[in-house]
Amino acid sequence: MRPKSIVLAIAVAVLLAFYLAGCKGEAPQDVTEEVSDQHMQDGHDASAPDTQTSDQEPPSAEDQAQALSTDQVDPRKFYSDTDMETLSFIALQGNEEDAAKALSVMRKILAISEDAQVRRQAAGSLGVLADQALPELANAAVNDPEPEVRQQALESLGNAKPSPELTAALEKLRRSDDATMRAGGFRTLMEVYFNSDDKQAAYEWAAAQLGDEGDDVSAQVMMKLHQEGADALPACVKILQTSPDADARAAAACVIGVICAGTNPQQQKFADLSRAMTKEETDKPGPANLDGLAPLTKALADDPSAQVRALAAQGLGYLGEESSAPLLGKSLHDESELVRWWAARALITVPNEAAVDDLAEAATEDQVSRVRRSAVIALGWSPPSLSVEVALMKATQDAVADVRRVAAEQLGRAAAGGSLEALAKLINDPDQDVRWAAVQALGELKDPEAAPILVEVVRDPNPMVANAAERALQKMGIAQRRYGTRDEN
Repeated sequence: MRPKSIVLAIAVAVLLAFYLAGCKGEAPQDVTEEVSDQHMQDGHDASAPDTQTSDQEPPSAEDQAQALSTDQVDPRKFYSDTDMETLSFIALQGNEEDAAKALSVMRKILAISEDAQVRRQAAGSLGVLADQALPELANAAVNDPEPEVRQQALESLGNAKPSPELTAALEKLRRSDDATMRAGGFRTLMEVYFNSDDKQAAYEWAAAQLGDEGDDVSAQVMMKLHQEGADALPACVKILQTSPDADARAAAACVIGVICAGTNPQQQKFADLSRAMTKEETDKPGPANLDGLAPLTKALADDPSAQVRALAAQGLGYLGEESSAPLLGKSLHDESELVRWWAARALITVPNEAAVDDLAEAATEDQVSRVRRSAVIALGWSPPSLSVEVALMKATQDAVADVRRVAAEQLGRAAAGGSLEALAKLINDPDQDVRWAAVQALGELKDPEAAPILVEVVRDPNPMVANAAERALQKMGIAQRRYGTRDEN
């Protein structure tokens, strides 16, 4: 699984229930159109008969007798929805002998009827008796020539209790040439495992699917394991530590990170800043689960796959433990750009005093701009020091505008006293976003020596930059009138 698809998968985790429901097959139009007017009025679905409810009359004795009148099922006969309702009623409500006979008739209809609509009705009727019709439903789900019959049989199998026969049939469906049936077979199999009493077996089975990119299997499993939370953690750790498949280890590292993520001190600073800006209180997540710390640390230090190391660095960023800083700092020198980038991002939320020298080097010397940019942001959240200030000032001269912009932002946020000269040079930057960030930062310094610079910037040809300079001057208590642009004499 590629990192982008992993992140996307996690970002849309809340859509899993909708996705699963939305993928369910609907009854074909030709079936519903042939249901009698009376049954349409009653809201009855011929494909999935119900047990008799209080507002429905049970089948007449004559209908019940007729339904059980033959031991031989005619494969050419059209069994109506009324016939199937009657057989379902007998199978559920009749005496032991009649119930067994009705069930046998429905199983035979599903197995040998030549009419696809009848077979589909039989598959739906057997949904409430799936455990007693498992061979026929499994065979129909795998081998029936009509897609709607296979789909209905698959849905009915979802009602069966877990058994080796059931899982074998669903595993076979996962190898189908039909993509819809493969996806449906996997979803039903996952439901069966997670509906069983043996949750540990379910976690281990699901974790074993990590890394399988076919039909979005790995993404679905990642979301399910995330929903299960800490109980699923041991199975994921086992995959991270033992799987020979780098994609599986990468997916496991990602799941561990999101399961264990919580509030850490550096993230709390972000939250406090956000509340100060928006004046809105938000619910706080619980503390980080440090059970994921050791396996993620080992994966970052030792795993041969760059993808796994990168996702381990991401997970350590979620946990926010200061003890991770030295290893993350070392990872800023990794041969993989992806690892260096995630290590720099992680050090934004990990107290990073032990990695300042590595961050300073990455911010000014790394060959990849996104690594330099993330390292600059992390430096902005470092404890104030001369080395931090020097690195940020040097980053304002970066060849990439976005790096210069974030360097200006972090200098302003840190309110470093020696940064005035570096920020002053940026007011003539060719990039308007860089100029805007420099003006904002100058305003944060609240240095009287910045006033003449800001007065000049009020005449910037970009209205947003000029307006930012004017607001900065107003905060400093200096002239509140508007200035013209640089083109005015």
